Amino acid sequence: QALLYSRIYFEFFLMLNNNFVTQLLTLPEIFKDNFFYIPDYQRGYAWEKKQVEDLLTDIRHLMLDESAIRHYTGTLVLSPIENDKKSFQIVDGQQRLTTLVIILKCISQYLDDNTKDKFTELYIKRGSIGNQKNILTLNSDTRTFFEKVVMHDGNTEHCPISLESHERLLEVRKTVSIWLKEIQDQGVLIQDVLYV
Repeated sequence: QALLYSRIYFEFFLMLNNNFVTQLLTLPEIFKDNFFYIPDYQRGYAWEKKQVEDLLTDIRHLMLDESAIRHYTGTLVLSPIENDKKSFQIVDGQQRLTTLVIILKCISQYLDDNTKDKFTELYIKRGSIGNQKNILTLNSDTRTFFEKVVMHDGNTEHCPISLESHERLLEVRKTVSIWLKEIQDQGVLIQDVLYV
Protein backbone atom coordinates (compact mmCIF):
# COMPACT_ATOMS: atom_id res chain seq x y z
CA GLN A 1 0.00 0.00 0.00
CA ALA A 2 2.80 2.42 0.86
CA LEU A 3 4.31 1.83 -2.55
CA LEU A 4 1.27 3.34 -4.23
CA TYR A 5 0.96 6.34 -1.92
CA SER A 6 2.83 9.56 -2.56
CA ARG A 7 2.52 13.27 -1.99
CA ILE A 8 5.33 14.00 -4.45
CA TYR A 9 3.83 15.12 -7.75
CA PHE A 10 5.25 15.83 -11.18
CA GLU A 11 3.60 17.91 -13.82
CA PHE A 12 3.56 15.28 -16.52
CA PHE A 13 3.64 16.34 -20.17
CA LEU A 14 3.25 13.65 -22.78
CA MET A 15 3.95 14.58 -26.40
CA LEU A 16 1.56 12.81 -28.76
CA ASN A 17 1.44 13.74 -32.45
CA ASN A 18 2.92 17.20 -31.76
CA ASN A 19 0.31 17.83 -29.05
CA PHE A 20 0.83 17.83 -25.30
CA VAL A 21 -1.27 15.88 -22.84
CA THR A 22 -0.82 17.31 -19.34
CA GLN A 23 -1.48 15.66 -15.98
CA LEU A 24 -0.38 16.03 -12.39
CA LEU A 25 0.85 12.58 -11.32
CA THR A 26 2.55 10.99 -8.32
CA LEU A 27 5.75 8.96 -8.59
CA PRO A 28 3.91 5.61 -8.39
CA GLU A 29 1.49 6.73 -11.10
CA ILE A 30 4.37 7.76 -13.37
CA PHE A 31 6.42 4.61 -12.79
CA LYS A 32 3.69 1.97 -12.82
CA ASP A 33 4.33 -0.34 -15.81
CA ASN A 34 6.43 2.29 -17.64
CA PHE A 35 10.06 2.42 -18.80
CA PHE A 36 12.09 5.59 -19.35
CA TYR A 37 15.06 6.29 -21.59
CA ILE A 38 17.35 9.28 -21.67
CA PRO A 39 18.28 9.78 -25.33
CA ASP A 40 21.91 10.24 -26.34
CA TYR A 41 21.33 13.86 -27.39
CA GLN A 42 20.64 14.77 -23.74
CA ARG A 43 23.56 15.99 -21.67
CA GLY A 44 25.05 13.74 -19.03
CA TYR A 45 24.01 13.98 -15.41
CA ALA A 46 24.74 17.55 -14.30
CA TRP A 47 23.13 18.16 -10.92
CA GLU A 48 25.50 19.35 -8.25
CA LYS A 49 25.37 18.40 -4.58
CA LYS A 50 23.36 21.53 -3.66
CA GLN A 51 20.50 20.61 -6.01
CA VAL A 52 20.41 17.08 -4.58
CA GLU A 53 20.44 18.44 -1.01
CA ASP A 54 17.61 20.85 -1.89
CA LEU A 55 15.48 17.93 -3.13
CA LEU A 56 16.26 15.92 0.01
CA THR A 57 15.32 18.95 2.14
CA ASP A 58 12.00 19.17 0.30
CA ILE A 59 11.36 15.48 0.99
CA ARG A 60 12.26 15.92 4.66
CA HIS A 61 9.92 18.93 5.00
CA LEU A 62 7.16 16.90 3.42
CA MET A 63 7.80 14.10 5.92
CA LEU A 64 7.53 16.56 8.82
CA ASP A 65 4.47 18.40 7.49
CA GLU A 66 1.69 15.83 7.51
CA SER A 67 -0.83 18.53 6.62
CA ALA A 68 0.78 19.06 3.21
CA ILE A 69 -1.47 17.42 0.66
CA ARG A 70 1.08 17.43 -2.13
CA HIS A 71 4.49 18.68 -3.11
CA TYR A 72 5.07 19.79 -6.67
CA THR A 73 8.47 18.37 -7.59
CA GLY A 74 8.95 19.50 -11.17
CA THR A 75 8.07 18.91 -14.75
CA LEU A 76 8.58 15.72 -16.68
CA VAL A 77 8.22 15.88 -20.46
CA LEU A 78 8.06 12.52 -22.20
CA SER A 79 7.80 11.36 -25.77
CA PRO A 80 6.44 7.85 -26.43
CA ILE A 81 8.73 5.38 -28.16
CA GLU A 82 7.17 4.14 -31.36
CA ASN A 83 5.42 0.74 -31.15
CA ASP A 84 5.78 0.56 -27.35
CA LYS A 85 2.96 2.11 -25.31
CA LYS A 86 4.86 1.78 -22.02
CA SER A 87 8.28 3.19 -23.03
CA PHE A 88 9.14 6.88 -23.17
CA GLN A 89 12.08 9.09 -24.02
CA ILE A 90 12.66 11.82 -21.46
CA VAL A 91 12.65 15.18 -23.20
CA ASP A 92 12.89 17.24 -20.01
CA GLY A 93 13.21 16.34 -16.34
CA GLN A 94 15.95 13.73 -16.68
CA GLN A 95 18.14 15.21 -13.93
CA ARG A 96 15.36 15.17 -11.33
CA LEU A 97 14.04 11.75 -12.37
CA THR A 98 17.54 10.25 -12.28
CA THR A 99 18.08 11.73 -8.80
CA LEU A 100 14.77 10.32 -7.58
CA VAL A 101 15.61 6.87 -8.92
CA ILE A 102 18.93 6.95 -7.03
CA ILE A 103 17.07 8.02 -3.87
CA LEU A 104 14.59 5.18 -4.37
CA LYS A 105 17.43 2.68 -4.90
CA CYS A 106 19.11 3.81 -1.67
CA ILE A 107 15.80 3.54 0.23
CA SER A 108 15.32 0.00 -1.10
CA GLN A 109 18.40 -1.15 0.81
CA TYR A 110 16.54 -0.52 4.09
CA LEU A 111 13.42 -2.51 3.21
CA ASP A 112 12.50 -6.05 4.20
CA ASP A 113 12.75 -8.57 1.36
CA ASN A 114 9.04 -8.71 0.51
CA THR A 115 8.64 -4.92 0.42
CA LYS A 116 11.99 -4.53 -1.36
CA ASP A 117 10.90 -6.89 -4.18
CA LYS A 118 7.68 -4.96 -4.80
CA PHE A 119 9.48 -1.62 -4.47
CA THR A 120 12.22 -2.68 -6.89
CA GLU A 121 9.65 -3.87 -9.41
CA LEU A 122 7.83 -0.54 -9.27
CA TYR A 123 10.84 1.83 -9.33
CA ILE A 124 14.11 0.09 -10.25
CA LYS A 125 13.86 -3.07 -12.40
CA ARG A 126 11.13 -5.37 -13.59
CA GLY A 127 10.80 -8.58 -15.51
CA SER A 128 11.56 -12.21 -14.84
CA ILE A 129 14.93 -13.20 -13.41
CA GLY A 130 17.48 -13.16 -16.19
CA ASN A 131 15.27 -10.88 -18.26
CA GLN A 132 15.04 -7.94 -15.89
CA LYS A 133 14.96 -4.53 -17.48
CA ASN A 134 15.95 -1.25 -15.83
CA ILE A 135 13.05 1.14 -15.50
CA LEU A 136 15.35 4.09 -16.16
CA THR A 137 18.05 3.79 -18.83
CA LEU A 138 20.53 6.63 -19.08
CA ASN A 139 22.24 7.86 -22.25
CA SER A 140 25.15 5.85 -23.66
CA ASP A 141 27.83 7.99 -21.95
CA THR A 142 26.56 7.19 -18.45
CA ARG A 143 24.46 4.03 -18.81
CA THR A 144 27.07 1.41 -17.87
CA PHE A 145 28.44 3.42 -14.94
CA PHE A 146 24.93 4.13 -13.66
CA GLU A 147 23.85 0.48 -13.82
CA LYS A 148 27.07 -1.21 -12.62
CA VAL A 149 28.14 1.30 -9.97
CA VAL A 150 25.45 3.74 -8.87
CA MET A 151 22.53 1.30 -8.95
CA HIS A 152 24.64 -1.58 -7.69
CA ASP A 153 27.06 -1.19 -4.78
CA GLY A 154 28.89 2.09 -5.47
CA ASN A 155 32.17 0.26 -6.14
CA THR A 156 34.12 1.76 -9.05
CA GLU A 157 36.64 -1.10 -9.24
CA HIS A 158 35.09 -2.71 -12.34
CA CYS A 159 33.77 0.47 -13.92
CA PRO A 160 36.03 3.45 -13.21
CA ILE A 161 34.94 7.07 -13.27
CA SER A 162 35.80 8.56 -16.65
CA LEU A 163 33.40 11.52 -16.94
CA GLU A 164 32.29 14.38 -14.72
CA SER A 165 28.73 13.03 -14.96
CA HIS A 166 29.97 9.75 -13.45
CA GLU A 167 31.43 11.66 -10.49
CA ARG A 168 28.15 13.52 -10.03
CA LEU A 169 26.06 10.35 -10.15
CA LEU A 170 28.26 8.71 -7.54
CA GLU A 171 28.11 11.87 -5.41
CA VAL A 172 24.29 11.64 -5.44
CA ARG A 173 24.46 8.09 -4.14
CA LYS A 174 26.87 9.13 -1.37
CA THR A 175 24.81 12.22 -0.43
CA VAL A 176 21.56 10.23 -0.28
CA SER A 177 23.17 7.43 1.74
CA ILE A 178 24.48 9.96 4.29
CA TRP A 179 21.06 11.68 4.42
CA LEU A 180 19.23 8.40 5.02
CA LYS A 181 21.67 7.46 7.78
CA GLU A 182 21.24 10.90 9.41
CA ILE A 183 17.45 10.76 9.44
CA GLN A 184 17.58 7.18 10.69
CA ASP A 185 19.88 8.33 13.53
CA GLN A 186 17.22 10.96 14.34
CA GLY A 187 14.69 8.17 14.87
CA VAL A 188 13.00 8.26 11.49
CA LEU A 189 12.13 4.87 10.05
CA ILE A 190 13.38 4.78 6.48
CA GLN A 191 10.10 3.09 5.53
CA ASP A 192 8.38 6.36 6.52
CA VAL A 193 10.03 8.02 3.54
CA LEU A 194 7.78 5.82 1.40
CA TYR A 195 4.75 7.71 2.71
CA VAL A 196 6.01 11.02 1.35
